[in-house]
Amino acid sequence: MVEYGTGPVGHPCHRFGAGSERLVIVPGVMDPLGWNTPSRLTAELLARYYFRAFREYDVWVVSRPPGLSPGTTARDLGDRYARVLDAIGSAHVLGLSLGGMIATHLAARHPEQVNRLVLVACGTHLGEHGRHTVRRWRRLADGDRWTALHVDYARTVYSGTRAQTVPWLYRLASRWLPRPLVPADVSLSCDAMLAYDGTDVLDDIEAPALVVADSDGTLVPERLQRDGARRLPDGYVVAFEGGHAVYEERRREFGRTVLRFLDGEF
Repeated sequence: MVEYGTGPVGHPCHRFGAGSERLVIVPGVMDPLGWNTPSRLTAELLARYYFRAFREYDVWVVSRPPGLSPGTTARDLGDRYARVLDAIGSAHVLGLSLGGMIATHLAARHPEQVNRLVLVACGTHLGEHGRHTVRRWRRLADGDRWTALHVDYARTVYSGTRAQTVPWLYRLASRWLPRPLVPADVSLSCDAMLAYDGTDVLDDIEAPALVVADSDGTLVPERLQRDGARRLPDGYVVAFEGGHAVYEERRREFGRTVLRFLDGEF
């Protein structure tokens, strides 16, 4: 099963999988530059490439709705995702980067809706280099420099050869790179990431939670990711070699580890 379109309370969704147990995936900061525009191509990429390991679950990749309000925070978005889960039922929740920040508020403020929580490349807050980087992304978005933003993002979140090859491919295919439906959504997503402080919320999460840390720590240093895990009442941490996009770079090991956690083996 592969489905896509506008889902509960106006959130763009891609859905796939063969199981009855729900897994909701909350995308990261660049969600407005692709995943929040439902399409068959994106649905197939999510199902067959990024999150193939979870195909035995009922997987909902739930994007942020276009047209965010000025001043929107991760807490505000967590409450919006709670309305999504009101509509579809409780679920395991996996948050990527900013999506993890959103998911912490969802789990803390709406504990009955989150069964198990996975936070990827997410800690107590951005590191200093991460803050500088996200501010640069915001300036590129404000200037409608979308190809430059795609290239800079890829250079930042990938490691090894990907950090050279993916930006090169993006430059080559610049005319086909996605643009946001609402350009301000990229800047507002960056602002929400910059404003996040997990020290105010992580202690309040009741659900078992796994932090999947990236060793590069380009945006969130590994020590801040581990600090976030220590603050969780029922928290675990696993670190992989790689960049901020560790869920993609190490997707086989990532998938196996998350499945073990969701099965209660931690």
